[in-house]
Amino acid sequence: MADRYEYEIQKLHDPAIDMFTIPPDTDPPHVPRAIYVGAGGDLTVETLTGTVVTMQGLLGGMTYPVRIRRVLSVGTTAGGILGLV
Repeated sequence: MADRYEYEIQKLHDPAIDMFTIPPDTDPPHVPRAIYVGAGGDLTVETLTGTVVTMQGLLGGMTYPVRIRRVLSVGTTAGGILGLV
């Protein structure tokens, strides 16, 4: 299938071109431009600057525009977490 945007420069607010599963306590293969939460709950993450924060009450089936270094298992009750790149 032809991709008419193949040679366009990707920006952070552009649609994702790929995604990957982010298991807790593992380093993702890439820094995502956003994360998708399949099953709602709390999500504890380490940001790119090293800050650890719990995002509380996230809704399932939603995309959140945050760039993270890692999802932590302690404090995380959300599931089905995907990184969008």
